[in-house]
Amino acid sequence: MEEENKIMNVEEYFKEYSKLYCFEEYDDLYLIDKESFKEAMIAFAKYHVKEALEAGANNAYLDTINMGSSEFQTVVDKDSILNSYNLDNIK
Repeated sequence: MEEENKIMNVEEYFKEYSKLYCFEEYDDLYLIDKESFKEAMIAFAKYHVKEALEAGANNAYLDTINMGSSEFQTVVDKDSILNSYNLDNIK
């Protein structure tokens, strides 16, 4: 996956919604309250749903089925959509 299309993980979201306190030069502690955490998790879920929908739209495969007598039907390959977003992206 290209760097500009890097999918954020939950730690990156957590840090974005947390307050950072440094007690020593190289020691970081992230604190977050309940409402901020809920807001972050909702944003995280929306982010991954959006990414999954975009992946499905970009990877949908259309198939043409010969129905006989010169009739054809175009159908969407459901698996091409359902398998388009790697669930391992959610970290």
